[in-house]
Amino acid sequence: MMKKLGLIITLCGGFAIFLTIGDTRADSTDAIVENVLNICSAPDVRTAIDRANHLGWRRQTDAQVGEWRKAFVGYNGGSVDAVAWNNGEGDKVDKLSFWVATGPNGHKACAYTTRSPDGLREAMEKRLGPPEMSEKNDNIQSRSASWTRGGLVYRFGQVGSAAGINVGPN
Repeated sequence: MMKKLGLIITLCGGFAIFLTIGDTRADSTDAIVENVLNICSAPDVRTAIDRANHLGWRRQTDAQVGEWRKAFVGYNGGSVDAVAWNNGEGDKVDKLSFWVATGPNGHKACAYTTRSPDGLREAMEKRLGPPEMSEKNDNIQSRSASWTRGGLVYRFGQVGSAAGINVGPN
């Protein structure tokens, strides 16, 4: 069950990477990682919303999150309470989503995606220490790393200029 849950979180985060269409950020990479990990560590959706409010990011409407929610419920079973935000304009948008799923594969998880990956993995390492797993494939321009801290797994993935952070249960 935990392998399936990890696959679900990775697939959701990987899919979000391909949906991300942005390439600049006003905040420093260290600040982005600090804020993302703070929001991702929230115990519930209400707390995640409270923590995200100070960022000034645009919260997605229920209609914007609705299609993702429907697909997730169809795949995972149970129900899901989800919230998402966008930062940037036009083709320069970072995305952050947080969800709590109930049912047979209940879990809490979070995903951040960007087209501005420079320094993102290094900022995670500053915050979390050396990763337990780190891989790089220059042939396909990909990097990945993972850390386990306090019952959570923090995953970083990058393919070309798209990158993401996924946080979920161990």
